[in-house]
Formats: sequence, structure tokens, C-alpha cells
Amino acid sequence: MKQALTLLLSIAALWTSTSFTAQGRGVPDDTAAVVKQLESTGRYMRVRVLWRRRPGEPGPAAIIEGDWGGSAGNVDLYAPYGPLPEQVRVLNLSKADNIAVRSSGRGPEFDAPFAVGLFNGAPNAGASIAPLPIVWRSDDFQLDRSALLGRNFSPQDLRFRRIAAYYELNSWANGLDRPTTVYPAPPNALGGTPVTVQALMDLMLTGHVSDARRILHESWPSTAKRTDIKANGEQAFWNDLSYALRQNPLWKRFDLEHLPQAQWIDAAAAESKRPVS
Repeated sequence: MKQALTLLLSIAALWTSTSFTAQGRGVPDDTAAVVKQLESTGRYMRVRVLWRRRPGEPGPAAIIEGDWGGSAGNVDLYAPYGPLPEQVRVLNLSKADNIAVRSSGRGPEFDAPFAVGLFNGAPNAGASIAPLPIVWRSDDFQLDRSALLGRNFSPQDLRFRRIAAYYELNSWANGLDRPTTVYPAPPNALGGTPVTVQALMDLMLTGHVSDARRILHESWPSTAKRTDIKANGEQAFWNDLSYALRQNPLWKRFDLEHLPQAQWIDAAAAESKRPVS
């Protein structure tokens, strides 16, 4: 965020020297000039305009993407809605290789990737991603709570998620050299459990935390040598996954702690043994 704000200050002079239109709100009529200035910093691999406001349309003057490049997919979105440097919003995203901004009668909308990577030995390129619907409201990027919480899961969908998690977790557990301690995994247990993480976080981020916890419990593998008992680590897995969600910067940026049943995620994350970053 500090790096993005430094860039804003560096382009402020150029921005304010550009001719102004848009009902006198200090919105430049040539976004290309700002794009050129961002490119001149050499900080981004690519700079492009994702969205421009049309005459009479609500929203910022434009949404401009600064792409850092690399497998992390880090981008900064700039949304100027008045004179710089004060009236601009910056949104930092990861795993955001293909942001598609849509126009609506209420302003720009897009899906922001909520990514959980490097969990349980998963590679960075194998991050699990859940889309957060983002809209422009009150001169800022905001979470569209109604769209997010309007996502419902049928009994068939929940059953499919349980089956997918069951097969992945059991396959993963049988590949470990210490089957009675499934989680945390041994250092040589690579590859992670991305299907399970995806199945659970989709539910956790849409107010269905209880369904996610039940699916994990029903899918957790028995030990490889003794099928009559559950393997160790189920609660630790849940705690650490909850912690991983809490650590994503978008959790605080969009007040996800106020989602339905999010208090269960908070409680589990507090019990995680992972170090606080």
C-alpha cells in the first residue's frame, strides 16, 4: 500500500496539470497520460486501463491496473474519483491475472480473487481462489454482500464437495510416511490438498461455515493402518485453514469478519499454532 501511495504522489503533478471535465469534479479527460506516467516508473510489468467511465455513468474516472508480473499475480488497482492525491482509491490484489471490470447502472463491478496459497504444502501456483464480488459505492471499492451471501449450495453440491474432499484427503494421507499423524504433514508431503481447501473456503466465505466444518469432519481420513479410528490433525487442519483465511489482506479490507458465522472462523484461527505474521 505504501508503494502504491508513493506512486500516487509521483503522478499527482501530471494528473492535476491535465485538462479537467466530468462536471467539475477534477476528473482528467485523458487517462492515457496517467497510464504513461505509471509505466515510466518501471515498477510494473504492465499498466493498462481496465474500465473507463462513460458520460452520465456513476463511478470513478477509470480503473487502472498496475501488474507486477510473476507467479504471485500481484496487481494494484487505481481508481481516481477526484483531484489527486487525496481522491483516489487503491486496491492491492494477488492471483489477479485476469480482472474483468463490468459496467452496470450502479458503476463498475468485478470479482476480486480471495486466494489461499502455500497451504499444507501446496505450491504457490496451486493457490485456491474464491471470487469476491466488488462494486463501487460511496467513492470506494466495496464488497457486494448481497451477491456474496446470495450464493446458495444445493444438497447435491454439498455432497459433491464432501466426496471430492474425502477422496483427496484419503489419497493424500496414504502417501504420508507417518499415517497416524496426518496433519501437520511431514516435510516431504508435498502437493497440498487444493481441492479440499477450495471446497471448504467457498462455503466459509459465503456464510456456510457450519457446512464446511461438517464436510471436513465427514471427509477426514482414517489412519492407513487402522481404519477404525480417525487420523490425528483434523482440528489443527481446520484451525490453520481458518487462520489462512484471516491472514488474507482482503479479510480486513472488506470486513469479512462480519459475515454470517465468521465468528467460528475467528475462534478457530485463534487456536492455530501457526505464527502470527
